[in-house]
Amino acid sequence: MSSPRGSAPAQHSFWGVERAQVVQVVGECHLVDDPAAWPRGGPEHDIFGDDDLGVTSLCCQCGRLYLRIRRRVPSEIWYFLIPVTRSEVEILIARLAASEPSYTGRWLAAEGEIVALASTRPFLERSDNSPKVLHWKGPGEPLAFKFAPW
Repeated sequence: MSSPRGSAPAQHSFWGVERAQVVQVVGECHLVDDPAAWPRGGPEHDIFGDDDLGVTSLCCQCGRLYLRIRRRVPSEIWYFLIPVTRSEVEILIARLAASEPSYTGRWLAAEGEIVALASTRPFLERSDNSPKVLHWKGPGEPLAFKFAPW
């Protein structure tokens, strides 16, 4: 669903957001026009993880910092890349540490922080389910959190 490297961006790579809005947030990151170059490997820092929700900070090839979110909902797994700053990652880590120490407390804190960040900036959404999804979404577009694990 992405454009080949070096060609014009595919219109369907943006859902509820314009290319210029994404560039305003992420700069010249290669993922703007080539979302299929989803970051793999590199320095990663696991922030929160369980069977239903995984939160990892990572840098893409161009050095842009993202939160990679893995969200399992009934029989599907969705992934999101949310552009963040180092200070936002530090705040997220501190808020998780200060949350209620139970599984539910930490899960709800992680979900709340992720939804709050995604409501203020474009983010990249991917699903390998049928039909496959890979596009930038606008701030405030729903994440796969409509299904709670309990």
